[in-house]
Amino acid sequence: MTSATTTTPAPTVELQLALPFDARVGAIVERIEQLGSADVQVDVVSLRDGAVRVAPDRSGEPAFGLPPFQDVPNPPRAAIRVTPLDDALTPGNRDFTMSVEARLDARSTGNPVDNGDNLLQRGLASDESQFKIELDNARPMCRLQGSEGAVEVRAHDRVKAGTWYRITCVREGDLLTLSVTTLVGAGSQEVQSREVTGPVGAITWNQATPPLSVGAKFAPGGELIRSATDQFNGQVANPVLRIDE
Repeated sequence: MTSATTTTPAPTVELQLALPFDARVGAIVERIEQLGSADVQVDVVSLRDGAVRVAPDRSGEPAFGLPPFQDVPNPPRAAIRVTPLDDALTPGNRDFTMSVEARLDARSTGNPVDNGDNLLQRGLASDESQFKIELDNARPMCRLQGSEGAVEVRAHDRVKAGTWYRITCVREGDLLTLSVTTLVGAGSQEVQSREVTGPVGAITWNQATPPLSVGAKFAPGGELIRSATDQFNGQVANPVLRIDE
């Protein structure tokens, strides 16, 4: 008699970053809490005395304040670096969701070094794999790249500076859905949702494990890219990555 072989599915992996509830507004961020299950190391990387500071979110709770735009050749920059200790943040072929709340500053572009607004990202366009949420030119965009190709979906409308939004990207097989929700007071109103279908394949990395970034982009070795940092200028709250079983 031959016994059936059962395959145990990989557990759901979650990254959820937050600040301590008693973090003081205006203080430089020194400790970031990981509330999810992923085994990661979290720190802040900066250039030219850039800093991530505690800022209030729409409810007055602690959020991440990224450096404001400065039209100088070598502006201050800073971002949150998330280094997976067991590489659990690699989706492979699994479905996953990434989400972040963001409030864009009134000025956030116009300098070759700081000319983009990356919110949540792992991998570069030149890598074999990538996933990211960005707000370049105030238009939310999701992008996936894997073993079979790349797909991206961009919101039709631009966000308004000074307003909080929740931007969510969901991969379900070959379907990528972008949802943008405007957050007003204690309630919310969905602004738009768009989707695109296309082959992506497995999202994996063969070279040295790249970190995940919140607020800019990192080289595979974990340093901020100096030539085109894509610094987000504004406030960020509740960055989440959930990889399904």
